[in-house]
Amino acid sequence: MASEAEPYSDAVSEAVALCWRWFLRLAAKGKDVTGFISTLAVYAARAVRSGRRLAGQERANDVRSPRAQERKGFLVQTLPAHDTGTEDNVALDALLERIGPRPFVQHLGAEFVSVEPGLVRMRLPWRVEHCRSGLRPGDQPALHGGAAASLADAAASAALVTVLREGEGRTTIDLMIHYLAPLRGAVTAEARVRRRGGRTAIIDVELHGEDGETGAIARATFAILRSG
Repeated sequence: MASEAEPYSDAVSEAVALCWRWFLRLAAKGKDVTGFISTLAVYAARAVRSGRRLAGQERANDVRSPRAQERKGFLVQTLPAHDTGTEDNVALDALLERIGPRPFVQHLGAEFVSVEPGLVRMRLPWRVEHCRSGLRPGDQPALHGGAAASLADAAASAALVTVLREGEGRTTIDLMIHYLAPLRGAVTAEARVRRRGGRTAIIDVELHGEDGETGAIARATFAILRSG
């Protein structure tokens, strides 16, 4: 995660880029900008603070956007670092510590693969117990829909934890899943926080089979709980 100095540096770079773009446009129209450079800089700074970027307007519902964090009153920061003896896995270990006991996820056999703010990837190894019902001779085994939904919910919950403040919790209030194709072999779930509000959050999840095909998409809505 970037340090506090880096977002400021990024904002300055965006303001300079906007100034240069506007300068070129005005110069192309025959305008002499040298007399109001300071005014141009002020307008550029205000535009960047409002979410304007050289590539377009910054999305106000993006959890990684400083604008979204300021408007909704939350902060995305690095997970607490601690030494677990697992090389290059500090962020993942810290996430597991924040999640706490997870007996059902462990019973399911789901594994955490990677984590970053607002994004978690999990993997469900193939087990015959996870197979869908009603297989006939010659049918290829595929993941049961209930197992797929459980994996999606677990991944969504973990992704939300990465953007919660200290003392906040979460609970699922809705999970909608669409099954697009059979999920075969080890299944990977990628959960991404789409919106993090003050009281609720929306997380989108994609599930891929071992062949890489998207077998299901899900959207989870969580309530954000506050201690006390």
